[in-house]
Amino acid sequence: MSMIPGDAAVRRFRRCFSALSAALALIGTAVFLSACGEEAGSADKLVMVTEATFPPYEFRMGREVIGVDVDIVRAVAEELGRKLEIKDAAFDSVIAHVITGKADIAASGITVTEERKKNVLFSIPYVTAAQLIIVMKDSRIDSAAALKNNVRIGVQSGTTGFDYVRNNIITDKSSPLLAQFPNGALAVEAMKAGKIDAVILDAGPAQALVAQNGGTITVLPEPLTSEEYAIAVSKQNRELCRTIDKVIRRLKESGGLREIFDRNKALAEQHRKLQERQQETSSS
Repeated sequence: MSMIPGDAAVRRFRRCFSALSAALALIGTAVFLSACGEEAGSADKLVMVTEATFPPYEFRMGREVIGVDVDIVRAVAEELGRKLEIKDAAFDSVIAHVITGKADIAASGITVTEERKKNVLFSIPYVTAAQLIIVMKDSRIDSAAALKNNVRIGVQSGTTGFDYVRNNIITDKSSPLLAQFPNGALAVEAMKAGKIDAVILDAGPAQALVAQNGGTITVLPEPLTSEEYAIAVSKQNRELCRTIDKVIRRLKESGGLREIFDRNKALAEQHRKLQERQQETSSS
């Protein structure tokens, strides 16, 4: 066994340590990049975030999240050859999930707005919707104009309904007349309890809630706004956005989109009747 003089040994040790440090740095970088890539989807997974209290677009049937948006995104996942994973989150966080990489796609009856376009890419629209005014059956509120007469209004947080009311009806940010709720159902319950006078909500869930409440509430015939729903993705994910556009166009041309709407409206109605039976059973 030969012995290396002191200085040579130090130089040899430094070279080996530098090489080892570089190798560890490369390994660490690879691990970091892998972890970032797995935050949302991967090569075999497509992650969708939604807020599942919005029939017929997204709602729970048992433990499963189903709906119009789910079926559209599932068609996108099939186009990509990936497995669909669904995250259920608060509506006012779904855009943030896409921006931060926690999800690949946000699909939750999301209205296209200029403000949201600053942060995400939107697909082509797949439906034109409206904001409706829900009131009690015996309410004196009979028009959008009447909402400006010191009416207490409930909205779902983070929605275009909230934006419209804040910008056009109750502009004073300190006003107690505007109340925010996690979802439309809670806003309606507050109205039935006399805490607010009207609820502003998207047409689909608004009509579903009217059907669920046995004639005690109604929607005014004149829509408050008209708007378009689309699917949101990260601004860095243009290829995914193009694929979504391709799938939506194909569904529109084939009639598949209409079938998706019809099927999920029927399922939402089935779900409503099931809930009614369960409530009757629990109260008897």
